Amino acid sequence: MFNSHIKKLRKIYSERMSYLNELIKNSYNSNIIWHVPNSGFFASFEITSGINTKDIIQRLNAKNILLENPKIFCLNNYINNNLLRLSISSVNNHEIKKGVSILLNEIY
Repeated sequence: MFNSHIKKLRKIYSERMSYLNELIKNSYNSNIIWHVPNSGFFASFEITSGINTKDIIQRLNAKNILLENPKIFCLNNYINNNLLRLSISSVNNHEIKKGVSILLNEIY
């Protein structure tokens, strides 16, 4: 039973990441470099312009796109303040599309 549940979850997360990949391929933003794996819980993106990531985090959190300070995910010597990550674990494709649209509009 456990193995079938894991197999089901892998399929779900793989489909969500594939959907996210398609969205970002069709929604170019020169201020963002995406890092989207084939499967998993998290995708990440780097903000390449001089936009303050703390401001981005606050603005997106206010719009119900919850991002954390990148410092909590990195070792002290390897912090990249421009790298943020998104979780796709508890959202559906409609919410992914809506969230990416909001994110792209905030990072211009």
